[in-house]
Amino acid sequence: KQKHFFYFPVIYLYHQSSGPIEYKGPMNAVYIEKFVRRVMTPLLYISSQSKLQRFLSSYEPGVLGYFEFNASPQPPGYLTFFASALHSLKKDYLGTIHFGVITDRLLAKEIALNDSGTIYLHRHVNASLLYPHETLNFTAENVWKWALENRETFLHWLRPHGGKSLLLYNELKKGPALLLFLPFDPLAESHPLLDEISKLALEYKGCNRGQQEDAEPQSLQGGDPLVAAGLHLPTAEAASSAP
Repeated sequence: KQKHFFYFPVIYLYHQSSGPIEYKGPMNAVYIEKFVRRVMTPLLYISSQSKLQRFLSSYEPGVLGYFEFNASPQPPGYLTFFASALHSLKKDYLGTIHFGVITDRLLAKEIALNDSGTIYLHRHVNASLLYPHETLNFTAENVWKWALENRETFLHWLRPHGGKSLLLYNELKKGPALLLFLPFDPLAESHPLLDEISKLALEYKGCNRGQQEDAEPQSLQGGDPLVAAGLHLPTAEAASSAP
């Protein structure tokens, strides 16, 4: 195909029939590699209670889809959900919204997902949500927009450019702010300092909920209690109102 490029360098990724997905991040090898990996596997497959616990423990927004593959090799809605994960990467090279898939019926019931095709947005402070199929068309873009509009954000990534002073000024003029400057390796297995700041932000967000946040975390059936701060497994609300 013939394409017109208005700037360079330009990196396009294609995933089978999906694309082009333009990489808009820093021209740095580790960031590009992380992005390529996410495009190659846009969905995390949740096959055990430990993987479910790890997914729900993340401070970054998480969307889970339950699809029953035993009844059909191509469950209705699965390709749309898959495309939504790719669409998210088109908009955000960091992939801050994570998409996961549960295929086990018993595991899905741990978070009250009973019907194949149910989409669940996990939230720590506010009630988690189910995608409102009755009021929103089930399209890749709609799923992404719904998750974006209703997610909980504890950290806001600043992406410095030529106008660093203006970038910081625009944040500071909004009011009190805690700014964290740190070297970030997107390929690292863990980010302890980032986790500490995320935990602090979570506690700050939940400080007005009073005794609701003091409840003991629920346990996964047959497993250990979820120990991340503020992590519960409530029955999700079938609503799409912003937090």
